[in-house]
Parts: sequence; structure tokens; C-alpha cells
Amino acid sequence: MKAKVRLEWVDVLRGILMFLVVYGHYTTVPSVEKYIYSFHMPAFFLISGMMLAFNKEWRPLRFVWKRIKSLLVPYLLLNLYVVPIWWVNICNGTADPEPFWHVFVGIAASNVRSGYSIASNTTWFIPCLFVTEMIFFAAKKLLRRDFLVAAVIPAVSAVMYLTVTSRHTGGGYWHVESAFTAVIFYLAGYLFLKRLDAVKEMLRRSMARNVLLIGLLYGTGLWFAERNGRVSLIGDYYKILPYFYLAALSTSFALVLTMMLLAERGWFSRVFDPAKQVGVTTLPYMAFQVGTIRILRHYIPFFRADIEWRILLLSVIFYVAFLPAAKFIQRFLLPGRKKNAGPAERIRTGGRRPLRKQPGILYSGAPFRKGESGRGAGVSLRQKRLSHLR
Repeated sequence: MKAKVRLEWVDVLRGILMFLVVYGHYTTVPSVEKYIYSFHMPAFFLISGMMLAFNKEWRPLRFVWKRIKSLLVPYLLLNLYVVPIWWVNICNGTADPEPFWHVFVGIAASNVRSGYSIASNTTWFIPCLFVTEMIFFAAKKLLRRDFLVAAVIPAVSAVMYLTVTSRHTGGGYWHVESAFTAVIFYLAGYLFLKRLDAVKEMLRRSMARNVLLIGLLYGTGLWFAERNGRVSLIGDYYKILPYFYLAALSTSFALVLTMMLLAERGWFSRVFDPAKQVGVTTLPYMAFQVGTIRILRHYIPFFRADIEWRILLLSVIFYVAFLPAAKFIQRFLLPGRKKNAGPAERIRTGGRRPLRKQPGILYSGAPFRKGESGRGAGVSLRQKRLSHLR
């Protein structure tokens, strides 16, 4: 029997990225906005590609149906739930007025450039991710081998950019043009996690080399982001395209390696718990963040001014306070989502509770004894005997 062990660091990373999405929408510091926008949405596509590395369902109809249930159904429901907030913002003047029925056309189009508003414009990511996954899945099914997929997808993306995206920026339903750009990040995440064990082995070696590599990636991402300026994946506005990819991939992988290093060294603590919990409920956060913060800024004068520390404080307050509501929505109001959906490693456990691996320890697969937990839980008799010989 196969069990799933959650990749805790992926949940934490998604939670951190979600805070950057919230804060990035309102920051008044141009350099901060420029840097956040250079990688925050590409990183979400990269993480989604990582999750596909564990996918065992390659039958086309089953795969598509699973993605409809896990992405498009939540997209529709979340936008319907946000409609009252959208209408309140129209009434109080913080959103552009338009006929009420427009929002339902906008939800179907999932692109405000269609001329119709979406109840939650930030949910554009969800249908775009669906299109991205369909592109990648089709390539994988047709080409089969990863090296062919890695060669063909960038070529198709480049042709699409030169012939369509650069001439028709941001105008497609479900942001299909953006999907042909985002599929590069999806591919990068997929290939990365296919080599997860090799990366873990690297992180267990020289700490100085790991810190140097991660620092170099952060520096590269920051340098190219600063040189390229403010970009927008939703608007297909990338300026210098190689700079855009280098900035996004460098910072995204720097964040991934940072989280992996913390996890491998056992340095995660309860400080990361809120981010981990948010990381499991990112879709409700995406849907409700902009409309809710607009209402808060309209009715609470303290947060109205564009003063950076107040904006940061409001972002933190929303990030923490919305978590119970996000959990409730995820658990009870999104039937298309698994309640503990998230990336996982599959290991053979013979039906027993999977062990928590510690660096440098060989595990025999012994089950947890009742009442045991922590580092010594599940340690075999052979391990205990060997420990006396060290």
C-alpha cells in the first residue's frame, strides 16, 4: 500500500508566496512591487508543475475531469461567493460601476479585457493554470520522454509569443496567451521535482556551498528584475523576455532551495505554521483578498492613506485573520477540492504509518509504537543496537 507524506516545505512556500501576492497588490514602493511581480505568479506555476511529478493518472479523460473538479469548479464557486463583496465595492465607489449581469459573463471569460468584470480578478490564475496543465499534459502524452517535452515546449512557447502573444497582449479568454508563457515555469517545476532525491543529497552536503548557490540565485533574480522593470504575467507584459524568465526562475528556485534546506536541516519551527496553513488554502485567499481589503480600506480611515507601513500592517492583519474563513471555505464550500490537497511524496509503508525521515538515518520501515512521537519514533531494534556502536 502507498501512503502520502506531505512536502511541508511546499505548503510553507505557497503560504509565503500568498502573502507576497496580498502585499504586492498594495505596496507603494516601486522597487518592492517590481521585485515581487517578477516572480510571485511564475513561482505558483512552478509549484504546480512540481505537483504533477507525482501524478499517476495519465488517461486523458480522467486527467481532464480531475482538473475540472479541482480547478474550474472551485473557480466558479469562489467567484460566486465573492459577488456580494464585488457589489459592495461597486456601491461604495471602490470598484468601477457596471450592470450586475456583467459579472457572470466576466466569470465565464475570466479576463477583464473582455469588457466584463470578474467578481475576483485575482482568480484569473485558476483557469490559466487549467489551460497550462492541458498544454503540458498534451505534450507529455504525445512526446512521452521528458527530454523531448523539455525541447518542444519552449519552442512552441517561443512561436506562440512571436506570432500571437506579443501582438495581442492579455486579450484571450482564460488568459490562454499567458498559459503559453507560464508553461515554461510549469515544465521547470516538473523536471525539478523529478530529480528531488538528487537535490536533497546536494543540500545535505556543504552548507557553505548551498548558501552561496542560494545567494547567487537571489542576487541574479534581483538584478534581472531591477533591470527589466515592472512586468505582468496576467497582461503578457514582460519587457525583455529573457530578463523576465531569468528573474522569475532564479528567485523561484532560490525560494524552493531555501525551503528545502530548512526542511532537510530540521530548522522548520512553529513560526512557519501560519504560512503552512495558508499554503493549503491558497485558492480562498486568492479569491477574497482584493475585495476584502478594499472594503477594509474604505471603512477604516487608518488604512486609507498610501503609507507603506500601514499597508504592510493591513496585509499582515488580513493574512492572519482570514485563515479561519479560508479553512472553512476550503473544507465546506469547495466540493471540488480535496480537504488536505497538496504535494506529497509516495512511499511504500505496508499500510503502516509512514516514518518521518531524518537526514543521515536509514529507516527499516518499523511502525510507530503507541504513544511514541518525535525523533525516536519508529526506530527499529537494529537501529537502536547500531546507535550503541557509534
